Amino acid sequence: MSLRKTTDGNGEFSNAHLSHDRSFYPALLSLVDFRERFYQTYQPLLQPDVRLDIVIEVLDAVSHSKTSFANDQLKQLEGLSIQEGTAIEIIRYDNAYQVRRWFHIRTGQFNLSHRTNEIRNELFDQYDFLALLQRHLEDRSSRIKNGICFIEELT
Repeated sequence: MSLRKTTDGNGEFSNAHLSHDRSFYPALLSLVDFRERFYQTYQPLLQPDVRLDIVIEVLDAVSHSKTSFANDQLKQLEGLSIQEGTAIEIIRYDNAYQVRRWFHIRTGQFNLSHRTNEIRNELFDQYDFLALLQRHLEDRSSRIKNGICFIEELT
């Protein structure tokens, strides 16, 4: 999947492989702001033997195909906005042990769900996902240690 700007000049992006010109939703945060806020929030809390990689995956709203941007490509993506429907994968390496978690950004209120378990009655403001991300990256419980977590819109 590749990204291109729509021709209406509104700065939104759409999937070039779609047969119709469906744009992504308006941006929540710019990629630059996200990167800056994430590292300011979480990096100071890391132990020396812990490394984080951030992979931004832009999900296609129709086909659910996705394209990954590696951490070393973030600099090239300045100006690209994180859209509604964007999934943020955080890979944590702690003593060579890999823990993968996904954070699916949507507008509205959120609950946190696990691949096999769901945590109910947890509502989060759409701009408070960094605090949520930090909290669950620090959670070493076996309940989610090896799992994939999503932030999903409540229905």
